[in-house]
Amino acid sequence: MSGPNVVDCCFLSIPKSGARLIWEVTQYCPFECEYCFTWSSPRREMLEVDIAQAIPRVKRLMDEINVSDVLITGGEPLVVAESLTPFLRYLSSTNISFSLSTNLPNENQFHVVTSFGPRAVNLSIDPPPSSALAKPRSSFKADLRWARKRLKILEDAGLKAKLTAVVSRANYNKVPVLLDSFSQLLAQHANVDKIAFNREYPIGYAADAQPQTQAELKTTHSLICNWAQNVTVPVSLVNWSEFHAPLQKCPAGSHIVSIQQNGDVTPCSLLYNITRSFRAGNLLKDPVDLIVDRLRRFARDLGEYYKKTEENTRACASCSHRLSCGGGCLAVLPIASNHIPRRTCQISPKRLKDHERSLLSSFHKEYHKVYTPEQKRFAVPSQDLDKALEKQIRDYVHKKLVPSDLAHTMEHIDCVVNLAKFISKAEGASQKITIPAAYFHDLAPREAAMHHMHTYKSAALARQFLERTKTFTSDEILHVQYCIITSSYGSHLLGYTPLSLEAKVVRDADWLDAIGARGIARVFAFGQAHGATEIGYPEHDPEGLPISVDMNITGPDGTPIYHFFTKLLRIYGLLETNAAKKLGEERHRLMVDFLRQYKREADLVSPGAQLVLPFNGLQSHPDENGECNNARSDEG
Repeated sequence: MSGPNVVDCCFLSIPKSGARLIWEVTQYCPFECEYCFTWSSPRREMLEVDIAQAIPRVKRLMDEINVSDVLITGGEPLVVAESLTPFLRYLSSTNISFSLSTNLPNENQFHVVTSFGPRAVNLSIDPPPSSALAKPRSSFKADLRWARKRLKILEDAGLKAKLTAVVSRANYNKVPVLLDSFSQLLAQHANVDKIAFNREYPIGYAADAQPQTQAELKTTHSLICNWAQNVTVPVSLVNWSEFHAPLQKCPAGSHIVSIQQNGDVTPCSLLYNITRSFRAGNLLKDPVDLIVDRLRRFARDLGEYYKKTEENTRACASCSHRLSCGGGCLAVLPIASNHIPRRTCQISPKRLKDHERSLLSSFHKEYHKVYTPEQKRFAVPSQDLDKALEKQIRDYVHKKLVPSDLAHTMEHIDCVVNLAKFISKAEGASQKITIPAAYFHDLAPREAAMHHMHTYKSAALARQFLERTKTFTSDEILHVQYCIITSSYGSHLLGYTPLSLEAKVVRDADWLDAIGARGIARVFAFGQAHGATEIGYPEHDPEGLPISVDMNITGPDGTPIYHFFTKLLRIYGLLETNAAKKLGEERHRLMVDFLRQYKREADLVSPGAQLVLPFNGLQSHPDENGECNNARSDEG
């Protein structure tokens, strides 16, 4: 071989036509490997759909998105092998190929699956981590014996195996041992047909670890490449984009679709484990056609996002691969450098910053140097903002603002400013910080592919303007930017928590304008402007919210009513200041009462049924000519 294939997507088998469905059928796994983002995800929950109930909806989804291949994974999928039998029978009858990711804990369960002829089986074999960050594991010698036993089982069943290893800073020094062991396995088992070395996705234990340095990466990459020259099976390096060009096109939403254990459908499993906001809906709760529409919208918006990135990145504009480069894996963007999206490739070893983040690179470094919970919490004196300067700021924002809908006009900004003034006075916060942050917090427009990023662009615009006024120190400007970045609900979903009093005030002010009577009015205005085709139905108890319902930051939620449950009803419990909580209590109760009254009115007929009541006044009757006329109301 000439060397390993370097790819960006951990799902190596991506169909050229149609889609590959990744179904994570269970969370349970007896191994609990620390690197596994299913097991160690902070968003892990003990909630799984009934497989028998899910199968009909899965089949319909497969038809709609033209699935040509299925990967069944988990957790450990063999623990639900019996429940999966009807689905495997369906795949066999339709000639849709499927593969299985398993660690083979039970041979009887495995033979249930193999009777339906899986295309291949994926086995994860990793060197033991040498870091205290991970839990103790068995020695790799024991792991090698384990691998041999399972490869023999697969060999006896006539099945091919793909071996996968996750390489991280915690275990990279064990790579030579791993390669030697792989050589032994290849010599003894002819059914190994692929090997993949995955660079860590920092979601499990690696989320708290430092990534490999460039020197460590080069050493590891060189070891694997030299080894790959002497083996006879394909070898892939996954998520090592610094070492190749062009970058692969992200297949999320178009050629890859994932179903989570709780029934959520998402363009990519990795995106879902970063935040549930990357979701297209729930298989058992949302119409399949709505889920499909969101997936298509995501894929379209993703393409536009990368196109804009290429057009505004100098290194991309002059790159000889620009016509064939797909932009790389989207999942590595939000998890890199504390959610500041970046890309890497062989042509530009330094990370490429796209147009909407290039203004923020210096701020990002400065912010993390000055503001951390352990260092400084922006302890500033309470100051008023000069009235003339406030007018100057408002005039600029009013002139610059281009509202995308009625919910985000200057009226909204003025309301947030007034709330910020009220809460600041009650809590003793500095209005020199909170008022400018409130004016600028929603100045930049939202972009669907990375819906939360408008706060970063708004913060950059605030810096540009405030520096020109010559009345703010660099720390004060930094503080204003921090208040803006932590103000949005999308930033909250990504883990940004306001720690300074001023940041809490600005976020509370923004969120208060999203609930109550104004919140009710704004959510319907926003939904209509962003493509909602239905008002929606309040299927959940407004005072008992399910944890599986979460807001979509890649675009608007499907209906305004659904948005109450993903965001608006959660806001009151997340308010930080006492003044905001007092204001929010009445507003929250108003929304609860509204939804209950709305449900009572909607329940005159079953949700989704024809909105015509069996009323005697709408019976067939003769018209003026004596002919029978079937009167019917279609206006609802």
